[in-house]
Amino acid sequence: MNVNEQKKQLRKVLLQKRKLLCDSETAVKNAAITENLLSLEKVRTADTILPFVSTDGEVDTREFITQCLKAGKNVAVPRCIDGSNMEFCVIHTFDDLEKGMYGIDEPKKSCAVIDAAGAENSVLIVPALCFNAKGFRLGYGKGYYDRFINGYKGYTVGVCYEEFLTEDIPVDDYDRCVDIVITEKRKGQKYGE
Repeated sequence: MNVNEQKKQLRKVLLQKRKLLCDSETAVKNAAITENLLSLEKVRTADTILPFVSTDGEVDTREFITQCLKAGKNVAVPRCIDGSNMEFCVIHTFDDLEKGMYGIDEPKKSCAVIDAAGAENSVLIVPALCFNAKGFRLGYGKGYYDRFINGYKGYTVGVCYEEFLTEDIPVDDYDRCVDIVITEKRKGQKYGE
C-alpha cells in the first residue's frame, strides 16, 4: 500500500473515532487547549495570529479567536482559493465570516487579505486529524496547510486532542511539520518530548 492509500485509510479510522467523542468531554478539552494556546509566549508576543475557524469535530478555536481579538491581536483566518491554495483575511468579529468552500466558515470577500506567509511575528494554528512525535500531521487530504507552511516565515502550532497523538502517520516529501503541538495536556512541546 502506498503512502496516499495509507493516509486515506487512516483518515477514515480517525474521522470515525472523532464521531465518538462526547460533547461535554470535548468542551473541557477545548477550554484547556485554549488556555494552553493563550499561555504560549509566542502567542502572547505575536502581532498576528492565523487560526483556522473550527468545524464540528475539530478542536474548537472560537474562544481562542475571541480572546485574541479582545487582546488587540491582528487576527486573520484562511479562505480557500483556486481549489489548492488559501489566503488569510483579517476579521474583527465572527460576523466577518460566511460559509465558504467545503461548508467551512471563511472570511467574507470584503475582508482584507494579508501577506500571511511573510508575517514573521505571527503564529499559525494548524488543524489536523492527528500529529506524530516529529510534528507531522495527517490533515484532510487537500494539502492546503502543507503548501502554505512550505513558504511560511512565522511559528506553527498544531492542535489536537491528546488521544489523536500517534506514531503511525505515513509521511511523504510534501508533508510539513509544525514547530509544536498543543493538546489539553501538552502546553507546548513536540509530542514525544
